[in-house]
Amino acid sequence: MSDRECLDWIKTYLVYDEESESPTLFKVWMAIGTIASALERKCYIKWKRDTIYPNLYIVLTGPPGCRKGTAMRPAKQFLDKIGVNLSAKLSRVRR
Repeated sequence: MSDRECLDWIKTYLVYDEESESPTLFKVWMAIGTIASALERKCYIKWKRDTIYPNLYIVLTGPPGCRKGTAMRPAKQFLDKIGVNLSAKLSRVRR
């Protein structure tokens, strides 16, 4: 038996968001994106002279009203709760 509360993050995320009308494929990609976002630049692989970070650029595509935003909402709530920044913060330029 594992000490982990969540043995499979993606399956658990799908159960958590099962009432949503979003397509399952959108939910799977939001679960993957949530993991990658939470890792930030804290995890990496050294490959020869390079450092590889788990950066993902996920784009949900579909016609208007296909629940892209509905799929993104729970993922963003998770990331907000644990304090993950979703974009670089730019400092204001004084004029």
